Amino acid sequence: MNAADVCANLDYMTSPTQPAHVDSSSAVTPHATTSPARRGWGSRIAPVLLLLVIAPLVAEFLLGDVTLASLPALVLFIPLYGGGALLIREVVRRRGGGWPAIVVFAAAFGVVEEGLATQSLFNPDYAHQHLLSSGFLPALGIAIPWTVYVLSLHVIWSICTPIALVECMFPRRRTESWLRTPGLIIVGAVYVIGVVAAFATTWVVYRYVASPSRLIGAAVVAVVLIVAGVLLTRVRRPERSGLEASRPAPAAWVVVGAAAVAASLVVITPHLPGCVAHTDHPGDRTRCPDHDHAVVA
Repeated sequence: MNAADVCANLDYMTSPTQPAHVDSSSAVTPHATTSPARRGWGSRIAPVLLLLVIAPLVAEFLLGDVTLASLPALVLFIPLYGGGALLIREVVRRRGGGWPAIVVFAAAFGVVEEGLATQSLFNPDYAHQHLLSSGFLPALGIAIPWTVYVLSLHVIWSICTPIALVECMFPRRRTESWLRTPGLIIVGAVYVIGVVAAFATTWVVYRYVASPSRLIGAAVVAVVLIVAGVLLTRVRRPERSGLEASRPAPAAWVVVGAAAVAASLVVITPHLPGCVAHTDHPGDRTRCPDHDHAVVA
């Protein structure tokens, strides 16, 4: 059963009037979608609000990074995670794109957050967890295990999982745009505010800014991923929107293979030539070139 069938069945079970038979292929056609003009404001805005809230809940609270005792702090995470997930989803769906584009944009989101905002990719003392202690590449200023881990975390949990959850809650609207142009602009501004706030918070807590070369490199990678995401989308063609929605999930061997490669990188890279174990002892500072250029107060 593919994703379209799951969402179609969910729509069937929650429908106030259940027909004797539901054809999943017809359930995803444009004719099964209620016209936006006939929906009330609450119905139109419901998925937007849910995604804004669910994204930070999954990214920070579900994964255990923040305890439930700090639940009121959820509002502080909404601009970055909620705004980012909603912005990515809207850009992709407006252009008729699918999950490959969402995944690539999610990777760009991870690079922006961890490379430019919090800069955990470069900060050897971020969260006082010694995240660059193994698999450190002096030429790049990053540790491969931490880079693979944290970017995968953002792709899977911060962006893709919240989008998939909310789209399955509203199966008839999963390929539609949920915002008009003014709303999209507002969400983009909210996301930028979230990124700036994350950068400012990192500076206040750690007094750390990576060297210009590291920041420029991260920005270039983010731009390349964004361009790749755009190229994976195309202008929506209404007559094919239902067909695109019914595409099956990737083959199991593709998912298993990709997971195996990523896991192998985490395990193998610390032992490759050129990778060093970085520590924060004064005698080892030369192992991390970024220390010589970072701004530390």
